[in-house]
Amino acid sequence: MLRRFALRATLTSSVLAAGCGSSGPATHTGHGAPPPAGSSATIAPPAFCARPGDDTIRDVFCKGSTPSIAGIADLEAALDVTPPSDDYGVGTITGASAVLLGHSTSLSGHVVSPLNPRAILPVDQNHVLVAFQRGVQRAEIAAHDRVAPHVNLYLVTFRQACNAAKSGCVPGDLYTPSIESGWTSVEIQDDEDLKNTPSDCRQCHQRDRDAPSLLMREFESPWVHFFGPESADPEDGAMTSGISGGLLVQDYRMAKGDEPYGGIPMASIEHTTGFALQLAMDGPQPLLYDSPTIIGEMFPYVEGETWPGPEQRSPSWDREYAAFKQGLHLALPYFSALAADPGKLSRLADAYQGYLAGTTQRKDLPDFSDVFPDDPQTRAEIGLQTEPDATPAEALVQACCGCHDDVLDQSITRARFNIALPKLDPAELAVAIERLGRSHDAAGVMPPPEARQLDPSMRERLIAYLKDANFSDDDSALLTKASALGMAGPALGATQ
Repeated sequence: MLRRFALRATLTSSVLAAGCGSSGPATHTGHGAPPPAGSSATIAPPAFCARPGDDTIRDVFCKGSTPSIAGIADLEAALDVTPPSDDYGVGTITGASAVLLGHSTSLSGHVVSPLNPRAILPVDQNHVLVAFQRGVQRAEIAAHDRVAPHVNLYLVTFRQACNAAKSGCVPGDLYTPSIESGWTSVEIQDDEDLKNTPSDCRQCHQRDRDAPSLLMREFESPWVHFFGPESADPEDGAMTSGISGGLLVQDYRMAKGDEPYGGIPMASIEHTTGFALQLAMDGPQPLLYDSPTIIGEMFPYVEGETWPGPEQRSPSWDREYAAFKQGLHLALPYFSALAADPGKLSRLADAYQGYLAGTTQRKDLPDFSDVFPDDPQTRAEIGLQTEPDATPAEALVQACCGCHDDVLDQSITRARFNIALPKLDPAELAVAIERLGRSHDAAGVMPPPEARQLDPSMRERLIAYLKDANFSDDDSALLTKASALGMAGPALGATQ
């Protein structure tokens, strides 16, 4: 069984995020028609090949025959992104040339935990980065353009044999090594293809900027939300309290032993650090999680007392969270090092150990996205849902402002809905009401499954609020101001 954590808290960054917020439950069924019988995983020529751009991705997928990609190893090999070897980086300052996150604010953050980390392979600092996590059928790529001074962003989506099965894909198909190979079809799209979809890269990576850029929310040591080396000292205060990334490695090992992940061997996983990803960043970051200040407030040093002491709230993080609720900037990662619920982590780890031992069948594995606390306020602070006591106007800011505001691209159809409700005509309000009323897994549902979800009681309240269309002056002022700000500001305490 996993130990109970003295430090309960979360993670870090939205790196290579094709979206901005942690989201709702994982989807275990494929979307769209199943692949035709006998289909291969050869990628059709992407639409972006007809548009300007010069990078490694276009070299691979736009020049000559496109490669056959049947798994994450094939994708990494095609891009010359080689996972570190068993002994790579041992004893060095950077560790392996990869990082793993135990929680994330990325598009796939709702499935990320120490048991199912987000792996990012930084290569040569300025060329290609690939992000992958089990649980969702996609991988994200960033490549530096050789001509334009920015990165080009891509999303790879794939299907497995289970997508064509009557029962669809179950957790055993998505959270085990099965998802890393056996891809039956693959599609790659760039940020232009995705700009009017819930997977829009630019809503985070180009918010109020001229061009897309790489993002790393937690840019300074301590990288407590990243996997890190385990301490050899049993009295190490940072390890025993939960302030060390080495504890995330321990959690992974308790569930999965020495199982590789995304092609990264365990001998390298246990030597990764956040510093390797920092080396791949360039330019100032638009929104920072101030880890030295936040951790210092959570565990203040008191002379004569053992450090670290009991965990406390961070006033600096609380101010940033309040700023998010006003639409000043995107939500930061949760204040603590572990967002997952310790009891759920323990039960899921036991289930995976049973799978490895052969006592639990793959089809019987539980949903590994059900790893977060059930308390609605905690889930809101993690980024999974709106606050339970929010008003309808406040819920619109929390769940919708990130995609429907004055700052993002106003030329796409998504911009027809804007949280500044006084701007909307009755027809557009009717569209919003209809989409709020769709089932949670239906195409076009608002909010989409990858986004922050409405508190369960809020959906009906919000529909009634929009139908009534009698918005108070205070609500109109809040929504109009939040839309104008567009969550594009820096953290209040950030120094660039």
